[in-house]
Amino acid sequence: KQILKSHHNIKGVRICEKYVKLEDHEKAKIFGVSVVKPSVFKKTIKEIDEIGLFTTYNTDLPISQMYFYVNDLFPMSLCGLKVKLEKKKKANEHSMRLISLELKDNNEELFYDLPPLKAVWLDIKIQQRGMRSYYNDPLLYAEVSIVEKDEKANIPRADGQRKRKILIDKIFANMSFWHGEKLGVEVMENFYYLLLFYSFHPKNDSIVIRGD
Repeated sequence: KQILKSHHNIKGVRICEKYVKLEDHEKAKIFGVSVVKPSVFKKTIKEIDEIGLFTTYNTDLPISQMYFYVNDLFPMSLCGLKVKLEKKKKANEHSMRLISLELKDNNEELFYDLPPLKAVWLDIKIQQRGMRSYYNDPLLYAEVSIVEKDEKANIPRADGQRKRKILIDKIFANMSFWHGEKLGVEVMENFYYLLLFYSFHPKNDSIVIRGD
């Protein structure tokens, strides 16, 4: 414990009881480590691994997912939030800091209500010029769809076949295309991997694809 506490990026070390492996029937005592800020998390874990005295768990989880795990919450759960509005140094700018989180769902229920879900489905076809595909093959076209909830369940199907709404039929290389639903697309020539960012606004669907 003292070895961990001596690290300059570790804020605190506590003893926790957690199920370490899926097949474990009892909780084991482990060290829970808090870092001074999220940006040094990966670096700190790497340096702990280099010591060679500890086995790390759940270090590949995103910070937001880790927060749910530590607080015994589960994805898509209904929660009540208490936040504090803090003023930034720049004029007329504020940020919200999370003070506490209260679970409104029962974490022992097998089935619980989910919020309305949508998913983005991206199909890409390239112009293969040789015996096999390469990363620099030209992009022939891409199709972007929004997949809404299934008829019987509030979850979009992975294959995107239920209530599929095609937003873009074809995107040709070397062109910029603006859709009527505020959908912007930029595709670079000879670019195969597209970085897809999406967010859903209550009033419209907003998707940006950039060959960046």
